[in-house]
Amino acid sequence: MASPLRAKLQLSTPAAEPMRPGESAVRTCGYLPSDEQPFPGETIRTTFDFVARFAKKQPTAKCLGWRPINAAGEAGPYTFHTYNKVHQTALRLGSALVASGLVKGDRVGVYGKNCPNWSMAQMACSSQGLVLVPLYDSLGPNAVEYVINHAEVKFVFTTVANLDNFLAARPKCPTVTKVVVMETGDIPAAASTAQLPSVVAGDVVTMEALHLQGSEDATASPSGWEDLFVIMYTSGTTGDPKGVTLQNRAFISSVASALRFFGHFGIEFSSSDSLLSFLPLAHIFAQQGEALVFCAGGSVAYYQGDVKLLLADLEVCKPTIFAGVPRVFARFQQRIMETVESGGWLKRKLFEIAYGSVLSSVQNGTPRSGLWDGLIFNKVRAKLLPNCRLVITGSAPMSAQTNDFLSVCLQCPVLQGYGLTETVGGMCCTAPNFPSGTCGGPLPGAEVKLVDVPDMEYTAADKPCPRGEICVRGPFVTRAYYRNEEATKAAIDADGFFATGDIGRWNADGSLQIIDRKKNLFKLAQGEYVSPEALEQEYAKCKLVSQIWVYGSSFEATLLAVVVPDPITAKAWAAKNAPDKAAGGLAAIAAVPAFKAAVLAELKVMTAEAKLKRYEEIKDLLFETEVNDLGQGFTVENDLLTPTFKYKRPQLSKKYKATLEALYTSMK
Repeated sequence: MASPLRAKLQLSTPAAEPMRPGESAVRTCGYLPSDEQPFPGETIRTTFDFVARFAKKQPTAKCLGWRPINAAGEAGPYTFHTYNKVHQTALRLGSALVASGLVKGDRVGVYGKNCPNWSMAQMACSSQGLVLVPLYDSLGPNAVEYVINHAEVKFVFTTVANLDNFLAARPKCPTVTKVVVMETGDIPAAASTAQLPSVVAGDVVTMEALHLQGSEDATASPSGWEDLFVIMYTSGTTGDPKGVTLQNRAFISSVASALRFFGHFGIEFSSSDSLLSFLPLAHIFAQQGEALVFCAGGSVAYYQGDVKLLLADLEVCKPTIFAGVPRVFARFQQRIMETVESGGWLKRKLFEIAYGSVLSSVQNGTPRSGLWDGLIFNKVRAKLLPNCRLVITGSAPMSAQTNDFLSVCLQCPVLQGYGLTETVGGMCCTAPNFPSGTCGGPLPGAEVKLVDVPDMEYTAADKPCPRGEICVRGPFVTRAYYRNEEATKAAIDADGFFATGDIGRWNADGSLQIIDRKKNLFKLAQGEYVSPEALEQEYAKCKLVSQIWVYGSSFEATLLAVVVPDPITAKAWAAKNAPDKAAGGLAAIAAVPAFKAAVLAELKVMTAEAKLKRYEEIKDLLFETEVNDLGQGFTVENDLLTPTFKYKRPQLSKKYKATLEALYTSMK
């Protein structure tokens, strides 16, 4: 029996008739009214206000945390700045920025991995009305140069690890007047930092030195509600990145909307909450997650900057809120299953029975078995996220199977958000006790419509479910791309709706489901249009596949692919089918003809299961076997992934096109 809540609650409802032919009705949140006035009764207008609020309410509460490293290179327990410390330090840093010649509206860049001082720099900017320009720590000098010059950045905060990269770009960045190097833990500069040639020469100042230049009696002088908070540059899967402008209004309204959504389902954020910060703060999803914790007076602990140490940091931090991306959660699932598989027959059988029983409850939204939790899943949860009461995934779609698996094992809601930088992250989110595999309904304040895409045969008149390009309007939607009027006009219509480029479908329960992507469409020789992203999403479900990039040509009638084999399942296949190759690594396994046949067979089965068209079947493939610790062959480091794990299709084409075209020739 399904949850009675599902029968009563409609996730979205029509708020207005179609605005013009070829569009669906405009739908809004089905259970909460829109409200553009966030935090009623309080004056919360900037991100700095969140900290100022709790510096008064609970000045000694934990705010920003890090793990000090001892002389042996070992990380200790987390140490925290209090809300009062963060408030006073941000004000003093902000006053130093103003004393150095910056005025409201000037742009300040932050370049480095997440750390307390990254957020401290952000709060300092917010306290004085300066506009933040985040830069992904993985960007090289050329990309840094582009963003700095396009945004006309004047000051740059950078970590020691990123300093050389920035200094390589600085001669070509004429607007930059000062560079500030910051530690990843406390503010005082390490002896090694103070001795850096650029610091000794006076070309670079430490954050500690800048802080001392500020006033101990500094006060806030923030910008206005409609003024810019941040210019956030998109990852740039094709061409130069675009600078998304977000006002204070947009960011604060987004946070308030998310809080109302969670509160409606009984998930209230409080000062006892904690978050482990590891997703790049140059991405809006990470900033929104931190803001949700700060506005409730909770604490944010920062990882050590190395994803290989993430599990070690989790064990020490024990967060109550965990925000991640699908690739991280897939690794969680693999780790749990490896532990199960390494046990005896009885252990595996018990897990299988328990999982099946609890999965049924999760999928139906009904109470789960306390017996199985006590015997099995309490132990799983204790090893991974013992205190976690909410898991949020975003940035890319997560499979319903992984979503349900984590819901079963972690014993808490695992919710999937959908949004873009242009919508301040989440504009839709799945609701607790509702089926996974969708984006849920619009959050309060979001207006969503679908617009026909005739070339792809998606229309708002489709039966039984309207389909089309997702377009959104609301207080948290960008109004423009920075210094890019052409891109702004192409993305935002006369009514203020932003075109996402994603193809969606309205389901019967009012949920929105992403089914395709508009922008990467290509045509095969016989005229059929192919959406590679939709196919990649389906084919990536194959057990032997870690990553897959689909390739086609207007001169060819069939599709090819580059496949990164999943290291774990590939090794298991080899142990059974080619034991002499099992110890030889991924390249040795991939060289076995039977392995390629096994992967193609899996892909063919998925073609049938996903009800794909005949021309969407992968006819042949290449293997990429050089992988990183996450099992990725397409990585940020080799410039085939953006920092948010989206494929850089031009770069993928440049690397593999010649070999794939040769494969086409060999097939004839």
